[in-house]
Amino acid sequence: MRGERVRVYRARPCGGVWQQEFPDAMAWPSIGLPEDCRPLLAPGRLAFVGESDRVVCHGGASIEEVIVPLVRVVGAGE
Repeated sequence: MRGERVRVYRARPCGGVWQQEFPDAMAWPSIGLPEDCRPLLAPGRLAFVGESDRVVCHGGASIEEVIVPLVRVVGAGE
């Protein structure tokens, strides 16, 4: 599957091919994921798009993507 911040392969991405095109991309370990799920993350705050393309997206290996805020709204009577 092709995403802007991550690409998911069914097999381990071929090192020579993706490393030439995306030398700073990170192959994410598939711990806790299905065996045929091999994510490849775009480096830093970049994306898998053309150099002149601008996109607004989320995802990646950053603390902002790991922490999920929890908000609980409670009425006055509770």
